[in-house]
Amino acid sequence: MLLISDANILIDMEAGELPETFFRLPMRIGIPDILYREEIEPDTSGLEKLGLILLEIEGSYVDYAFNLPLQYGTGPSHND
Repeated sequence: MLLISDANILIDMEAGELPETFFRLPMRIGIPDILYREEIEPDTSGLEKLGLILLEIEGSYVDYAFNLPLQYGTGPSHND
């Protein structure tokens, strides 16, 4: 099973000093690569060595996310 994580989950695991325990769970944990590079890696690197899977986001998904605020107004960021 692959679970897709948001940045706040990984940040909270780090704050609680739980990354090693978290990545021993019986599932794989993934995060979009851009989210990892922008929000996690500057403060918490090395999670991929514990088993974090970085998922490459295709251009069509980026285009879709970029256009959502145009359709629905301001709200979540592009990474959200």
